[in-house]
Amino acid sequence: MSRKCACCDTNNELTYVSSADDYYCMTCYYVTYHYADFDIGYQSARQDIDNGDIDAELGVMSFQIDPPDSASQYGYRQACLHEIQGETND
Repeated sequence: MSRKCACCDTNNELTYVSSADDYYCMTCYYVTYHYADFDIGYQSARQDIDNGDIDAELGVMSFQIDPPDSASQYGYRQACLHEIQGETND
């Protein structure tokens, strides 16, 4: 049986959370349980993108080479993905 994230319905990078008796992808896990650190990374990326310090596509590609391993890095990657997809997190 295939498992999916309880929040976003994907089956990538799953982690089991025993207290909720559910599976979460790493992005949803960090948003749910470590939001402050996730948001720090997100806001840092937004600032870097708005200042022209980083190209969002290059930011995403860098995480394909060296995957994120903390809440702030997942937040940074999410902001880059939102920029590429034309979404905002208001």
